[in-house]
Amino acid sequence: METNWEIGAIGTLLLLFTTLPIFYMLFQSKKSKQLLKQKIDDLATSNKGQITQHEACGNFILGIDAPNKHLYFYQKTTSDLVELGVDLSAYKSSTVIKNMTGGNGVPSVLELVELRLISKSPPTKEIRLQLYHESVAMNQVGEVQFAEQWSKKINEILQQKA
Repeated sequence: METNWEIGAIGTLLLLFTTLPIFYMLFQSKKSKQLLKQKIDDLATSNKGQITQHEACGNFILGIDAPNKHLYFYQKTTSDLVELGVDLSAYKSSTVIKNMTGGNGVPSVLELVELRLISKSPPTKEIRLQLYHESVAMNQVGEVQFAEQWSKKINEILQQKA
């Protein structure tokens, strides 16, 4: 017959084995977001700017220098690194692109989410920031909502008079 301390020890071990991985993932996520924040701050500083708003999602971060109308983007994947500073004064609007696969009885699957900056004039090319692609990340972590929120923020800044 098991004693009370053996049952308590088994319960404690089970509790540790189930909670430790969760705490580890939370710690890693916070550490990753701090690293992304540092990268976007460095990118802005190198362009003589200062981030006034920022937000991270998955493996990327967007930051904006609202007074100077600059957008900064940093993304690191296993195969790619994207660092981008954009002068928003050359752009007239921002939209969200969502590509879906499927149809004709096949369930629709989100394939791609991009934040698109539309230029004011032809010499300046439009910019597409790829926030999600199913071949890079299998799980979505709010990229659609993130893109919609940031598109709205960017459009508000673009509407402000200089």
